[in-house]
Amino acid sequence: MNGKFSLPEIFSGRYAALLCGVIILGHLAGTSTPVAAAQGAIRVASEKAYVDLLSLWAESSGIKVNVQIVAARQAIRLAGGGQVDFALVGGTVSEGDRAILGARPGRLPLVKEVGCEALALVVHPDNPLPFILEQEARCIFCATGCSDASPTLSVWNQLTAWAADSATASIRAILPGSNTETGLGLVHLLDASCSSIPERAGSWSDADIEREVAQDTHAIGIVYRLRSIQKARVVPVKGKATDNPVLPEPGKISSGEYPLSGKISLLYNLRSRPESPQSRFLSFISTPKAHEDLRKAGFYPMR
Repeated sequence: MNGKFSLPEIFSGRYAALLCGVIILGHLAGTSTPVAAAQGAIRVASEKAYVDLLSLWAESSGIKVNVQIVAARQAIRLAGGGQVDFALVGGTVSEGDRAILGARPGRLPLVKEVGCEALALVVHPDNPLPFILEQEARCIFCATGCSDASPTLSVWNQLTAWAADSATASIRAILPGSNTETGLGLVHLLDASCSSIPERAGSWSDADIEREVAQDTHAIGIVYRLRSIQKARVVPVKGKATDNPVLPEPGKISSGEYPLSGKISLLYNLRSRPESPQSRFLSFISTPKAHEDLRKAGFYPMR
């Protein structure tokens, strides 16, 4: 052949094997980067309310975060079983939750409180009434981004205590007890014919609530995150609420002065290398930048 090869010869025998080997090596080289990126990611099971926060943390830390949106108990089960690295949930972590988290033998279940969220009331900017107990609300709008098992829905179930013997009388919703100073600031008189209370609180965003409240001086909005409230007055949930436009103070929230504030906890059940993405993520969430991201997402850092 005088040192030259025809096409049939190239695709036959040892030349074909050599060519296949080159193609395979090239394919592996081309796919190595995505595989490495996937291995360098952390897996977080989270309630829907905290997805924006995780996105901010991922961007600031440079760590890829793969998020699975589930209810709180399911998130804890996934972390306990090793299907995810972390669970990000709201509310108090019970002993039962810790038991679920510790399901993997030889692993130490840990709970890190990363922030808190405070329930606040939103009222019409022209509403002059200084005390919540004086407000006759035609509608109450409750916002959350969580699943059906969310803290807001739990609060909603407690807040709406219907009068069993009356279809027309006002509903008296009290949380906490009306014999406490805080409770006196949380008594609402509701119109029993109110038809605007949503069946699924998850369908309302903070912006939706502000829009509704801005149209009706006799409406009250209940929000956990205060990121988008601009025109309506925000009344902190505590005894003797003031008439001044205010936002909850982080220090008072974490000290328990706002009784309906809730903690945001990161739960995990793993042992990782110091330079692993999991360890770097744990170190990052205690930094000032992580706290800044908490505020951007409408939450507050723990002191």
